[in-house]
Amino acid sequence: MMILPGGPALSDFRIKKLLAALRAAVPEIETMRAHYVYFAEPEGELTEAEHARLAALLNPEGSGEAGLPGDMIVVPRPGTISPWASKAADILCHSGLGKLGRIERGRVYRLELPDGARLDAAESARLKPLLQDRMTEA
Repeated sequence: MMILPGGPALSDFRIKKLLAALRAAVPEIETMRAHYVYFAEPEGELTEAEHARLAALLNPEGSGEAGLPGDMIVVPRPGTISPWASKAADILCHSGLGKLGRIERGRVYRLELPDGARLDAAESARLKPLLQDRMTEA
């Protein structure tokens, strides 16, 4: 499985709105960032050119960052194929990337606390309902 970083997942407006809700649950949160991450399962090895085309299609700005320990990752529920994945697979196939058997998109949330502290289990549990739709995401 390939894991590819993506660009920003939320607009500044959405970040401000979500950050206010997160701070209501855990006041210590200083900042929050959200970006996409892509999970792709190729049916065989991709050439360098195919890999570059895939990266350019998924993240045209070329920005993105890898996830870190403590980041919260929200993905579609296991065993499901999201509407985004269905459409993305079709687009990639028409772009000459038919080797991709499956692709899915998730969101990575980086919540920063003072002095690099991490959320404890209780705090994470309070934030989960604000970051994911439990009916369609895990």
